[in-house]
Amino acid sequence: MERWSGKVAVVTGASAGIGAAIVEKLVKSGLQVAGFARRAELVEDQVKNLSNIAGHQVTHHDPPAANVYPASKHAVTALTESLRQEMVYLKNKIKVTSISPGLTYTDMFHIGNSERFHKDNMAKMPYLLPEDVADAVMYVLGTPPHVQIHELTIKPVGEEV
Repeated sequence: MERWSGKVAVVTGASAGIGAAIVEKLVKSGLQVAGFARRAELVEDQVKNLSNIAGHQVTHHDPPAANVYPASKHAVTALTESLRQEMVYLKNKIKVTSISPGLTYTDMFHIGNSERFHKDNMAKMPYLLPEDVADAVMYVLGTPPHVQIHELTIKPVGEEV
């Protein structure tokens, strides 16, 4: 991680959950971090694309509740691949990675209609913590310059989807 010391990282969603955990680990590793979030009041001193399992498959929910979420995550997956191909075409050495976590416990489950899902399901399902996803980002950043992690999918042990 020493080669990243003093470099600048841009993190979206930096106010809470996965984004906040990533910011914390990057700062501890010596990076300067520009954090962006909808809830800017929660961001403190703080490019990997973060997708989701939903960016690779659309899962069934009863009742259907995901709406455009899988579509937006499929778009992130496609955007990442397009950007990777562009970097190869330009013979640029910038690595492009998509990290797709499975179910991750964040404060997103306490907002809007997700509160019911949280109460009804989270206690019964295995899930990741934001720090688990941040560790994946640190793993990707820690690879040698000649190694590209194109896609990293992480799931909690026992996740059915």
